[in-house]
Amino acid sequence: MNEFWFLVSPLLVIAIAFIALPVVFYRPSKVAVDERVRLNVGVYRQRLKELENDLQEDLLEQEQYKQLCTECQRSLLVDTEREQSQSKAMVGDSAKKIQVVVLAIIVPLMSWLVYAELGSVKDLLVSNVIKEYSAASRAGEDLEAKERKLVEVLEDRLLDKPDNAQYISYLASTYMNSKQYERAVIMFAKLIELYPSDAEVSRSYAQALYYARDRKVDSQVRKAFDQVLALNPNSVTILSLLGMDAFEQQNYREAIEHWQRALNAANRGSDNTRMLERGIASARQKMVEAGQTPPDVPKPGPSISVSVSLAEGLSADPEQILFIFARSGSGSPMPLAIHRLKVKDLPVTVTLDDSTAMMPDFSISKYPEVVVVARISKSGGVAAQSGDLEGKSAVLNAKQIDSLKLVIDKIIP
Repeated sequence: MNEFWFLVSPLLVIAIAFIALPVVFYRPSKVAVDERVRLNVGVYRQRLKELENDLQEDLLEQEQYKQLCTECQRSLLVDTEREQSQSKAMVGDSAKKIQVVVLAIIVPLMSWLVYAELGSVKDLLVSNVIKEYSAASRAGEDLEAKERKLVEVLEDRLLDKPDNAQYISYLASTYMNSKQYERAVIMFAKLIELYPSDAEVSRSYAQALYYARDRKVDSQVRKAFDQVLALNPNSVTILSLLGMDAFEQQNYREAIEHWQRALNAANRGSDNTRMLERGIASARQKMVEAGQTPPDVPKPGPSISVSVSLAEGLSADPEQILFIFARSGSGSPMPLAIHRLKVKDLPVTVTLDDSTAMMPDFSISKYPEVVVVARISKSGGVAAQSGDLEGKSAVLNAKQIDSLKLVIDKIIP
């Protein structure tokens, strides 16, 4: 906030100076007025002398001479009154100066106050508080007081800008950090209204709802999880939470399935990967102890590297959703392996294999023939709709093809 006033104050001072200084230091010259009066009198006398000469030389009659003299006197009187009026107006300039100076101060001041109330000053305050909070977080300081301050300014700003997605997101994340899960759910729900097809927003909402329900997967949480997986079938977070819930319900086989899918989609070598591996090992051990046979460890299956580009002459919104997937060559539309990207990622190369399967029992390795499709979706869903842009391959033998190039060159009618 201080930075803002530091930058703006000199500009306001300069603006006031431009208005006030010329008025304050202007001094009208009374001498100039008197000089013009004397000049008019001199012209009047000269004109009378010329008329007298014309009369003596019989160029004018007596009646014409009197009439012209009267006109000269009238003209002199008008000019003199005008000059005197200007002189009196100059005497009243002091009051006008005061009015101008007062206005020069009041107008910028009022502009300043209105801007402070309606302009971006409050946004600057929010930005500064966010910076302070981030700096304190990096420094490992106690964040409780700064979290309260951040929540306060964000809640206040959202009263004026209730649909500001950035502020809603910041506030939702702050609620999550401070374990105010119910409030976080409300904020993420607002974000979903603004971005219904955004998988990350849906994931954040589902995760907040899961924590708000005391880490229980009830019907509403399950519905939220399903909505995320519909947008991103390989969401590591949601698959991990489903695995945890299944493990707690002693459904160890289902836990292994969810965790294995999450493991296939996670970054290898990360902490998350190691936790998933330990979870799978624990679930397998529990199955053995219960006299059950654990599922086989998945073996590597077919892998296809797909390079995708957009044909010249076609264009799409950079934020539109791009699906790259393989489906069965027999005609079933259900994806066997899928990647969800955005148009702005093009051109792009991805790998389709069993790690990107939507379900473990419905993957590339289970189908000898596949069709690879790249589709830009207007609706954000994987199902084809009129107006979507698409490119696809012929029917391929998944075990004999290692890579291919796809060009999105067709508009679905």
